[in-house]
Amino acid sequence: VLPGPPREIEAVWENSIQQWLTEESQGLDPFITRKWDTIGLGESDIATLVEDALAGVKIEKGYRVHLPYVEVKLSYFKSESEKFASSIQKVENAIKDHTLTRDGEDVAQGLAQIIEYLPQVEVIDTVSGAFLITRLLPHLRETLTKNSFKFSNSESTFANKGLQLRLRMNGEFSCEVSLQDTTRHLYETIEAPFKTANMHERRLQYFSEYAFAFWTKNLI
Repeated sequence: VLPGPPREIEAVWENSIQQWLTEESQGLDPFITRKWDTIGLGESDIATLVEDALAGVKIEKGYRVHLPYVEVKLSYFKSESEKFASSIQKVENAIKDHTLTRDGEDVAQGLAQIIEYLPQVEVIDTVSGAFLITRLLPHLRETLTKNSFKFSNSESTFANKGLQLRLRMNGEFSCEVSLQDTTRHLYETIEAPFKTANMHERRLQYFSEYAFAFWTKNLI
């Protein structure tokens, strides 16, 4: 029922609907949805891990593919939180090795929020094509007007006076993600689980998302 343009929705929400909903929903039993964004396994493999962890437990669950992620969702009323606490922990443990974000977090947005406070950032991505920068740019609207932000999709001669974030190939199915400034140089090798030729684009998405997670973790 809301207007389509995002900016209009934001204004309507902030100016009236959020407060109205808060007031009108007092005393209700909220319906909670927990979410995990998993990466590296297909929907059927993730579903198997979740179903095994929830054997015999009646709880609303669902799966949604939004590449390169498979989202796992568990929903219940707030009054049932204690009842399902152990089951949720079992799911958390079952998929933890494949979980990148939880409850609606976005690794690209998280990195952008950190970059906002940095005076100079250089991103060099010789791996993902347009995937990485396409994911990052929508969250950098204000930063691009305030700070020095440079991006290159080839090895460049950027003067490393500030923070440099780099993603480059390290073999056919792996790449190196690194973070460097005047005081440190951190790096990690990312191995893609997708080896077949028709999974080429999935690999590039996988590398991009893990790069966001690595940079965010080491900049917090």
